[in-house]
Amino acid sequence: MNLSEAQIALLAPKPTAFNEGKKLGYAANWVSIGKSDRALWGVIQGSGANPYLTKIDFNELAFSCNCPSRQFPCKHALGLLLIFAQDASPSKTITDEPEWVSSWLDKRAIKTNTTDTGQKQTENDPIDPTKEKRQQERLEAVDAGVDELLLWLSDLVRIGLLELPSKPLSFFEQMAARMVDSKAPGLAGWVRSLGKINYSGLWEDEAMQVIGKLYLLLAAWKNISNLPESWQQTIRNLIGWNQSTKDLMDDASAIAIKDEWIVLGQETESIEDLVIQRTWLKGCLKNHTALLLQFGTRFSPLQSMVVPGTILEGEVAFFPGIHLQRGIIRKQLGLLTQWKTKPEASPHLSDVWKKNLEVAATYPWINDQAYLVKNARIIRVQDEWYLLDEQKKMMRLHSSFTIEKFMKWIMITGNAAVDTALVLKGRVAFLLGISTENEYITL
Repeated sequence: MNLSEAQIALLAPKPTAFNEGKKLGYAANWVSIGKSDRALWGVIQGSGANPYLTKIDFNELAFSCNCPSRQFPCKHALGLLLIFAQDASPSKTITDEPEWVSSWLDKRAIKTNTTDTGQKQTENDPIDPTKEKRQQERLEAVDAGVDELLLWLSDLVRIGLLELPSKPLSFFEQMAARMVDSKAPGLAGWVRSLGKINYSGLWEDEAMQVIGKLYLLLAAWKNISNLPESWQQTIRNLIGWNQSTKDLMDDASAIAIKDEWIVLGQETESIEDLVIQRTWLKGCLKNHTALLLQFGTRFSPLQSMVVPGTILEGEVAFFPGIHLQRGIIRKQLGLLTQWKTKPEASPHLSDVWKKNLEVAATYPWINDQAYLVKNARIIRVQDEWYLLDEQKKMMRLHSSFTIEKFMKWIMITGNAAVDTALVLKGRVAFLLGISTENEYITL
């Protein structure tokens, strides 16, 4: 496992945790350190009488330490990673796994094997009447929320969409809160997206797209009993039904793809006390993209063990639905130093648009989708950043792209045309990184 200092920094729960880890990133600070073909470990004296035992699983990038810290990974795990990032074979490194390391790894391996044989609930399993009652109550609440939102949308159209720019943000937030109360948080997200449109520019097309997709979703819900099971699952997910990662982990019948996955990049968004992290993967051999979605709060921080820019060998299982996009890493076999096969990239931006339209034709609620495009460079036109391909076609970059990111791009590429990874968000591109002949670099 070869992680750079920048990649290790991305694992830290806070910048201060990484800074504390850097102070421990020297072999001299540790009583002993070790490395085998499947783990790192170390013993370090803390403030207590007994030393802390820190261990790191290579295969699934899992951490364990008996220190009292509530941060995950703790500063000891970060420090241990930094030691081996600077020197793959530092002095006094031992190679024989002690029992406290090997037993931990063996238990993790047993747990993984048990998961592989997991079974879905059968028709003969007893039905929980309390759970069934809760589900019925939720269906009734969602039905009421859908009826209310349909009336709200109808009033918007009746009054005239030209009134939208004059609406305060509270107008949209109040309806979003009503959808949350109706146990339909997915609908709340669509309403909020209508309120986040930049109404000082050319907003009409974007507003019509949001309203059209939202109305189509509401109509699909009203007709859900007549739809195939895969579509019913998709509509429920869009409305806001939780997707259980534990159930997916145990579901042997779930669609899963084994591949060498490049971690293209991550997006982190904060909404009040909620943190949403989106991690994008692309398979080198089978060319499928995957989205890992995590949620965290100040009481339950994100526990992402996937590092942008790395290549992991493993199996991604996908949640059921019409469009296989969101998934989980069900089995990770290890990290690769570089790809064996360079991932496929679209020749031009027009091919990206074409692929996106093909997805939208079968799944009209497509929002964000990751792509690789060949030989692109960045230019600035007036006050906007654009991606430019070999055909001189342009795609506007997301507002999050800054002069600092452009300078990093210049330093890496010399502004030469390179294969570029992006997430298409409507009509703008959120840049993730660049692909050279032998490596992938995040922005």
